[in-house]
Amino acid sequence: MALARVTGNIFPFLLLIGIAGSLITVGEFTGEFGQIRRLASTPQNVLNMSRGEFVFLNNGVLFGFDVDSAGASVLRVKLSTNQTYGWLDSIEKGKRILRSENFTLDAKTCSFEIDVSVEFYDRQTLLIVDNTQPEP
Repeated sequence: MALARVTGNIFPFLLLIGIAGSLITVGEFTGEFGQIRRLASTPQNVLNMSRGEFVFLNNGVLFGFDVDSAGASVLRVKLSTNQTYGWLDSIEKGKRILRSENFTLDAKTCSFEIDVSVEFYDRQTLLIVDNTQPEP
């Protein structure tokens, strides 16, 4: 009788352990848990932007991208003169984009520094890691 009571109390516990083990196994095999771990370890300076949109980098530079009529990738910076400075560059996952410019435009000194790493790019969306240092 005592054995029946212990077995009766242990069965639901073992059932819950079995369900938990199954869920963990399924989560690992489907990659869902790996994706959660990657998201949790993603640096806080990751920026996501759409084509034609500008985002502020840590150093205050407005940075964006577009695709020209020939299908080439164009990186852009919005200058303090409210004009846009652009250059053609290949954008691909894993590439680090470094650019530093200092010039005079309409009697005003313009300068910027870009240091980003590409995490994802599909001509419509660009996901970057901002490596620039914050403004003092």
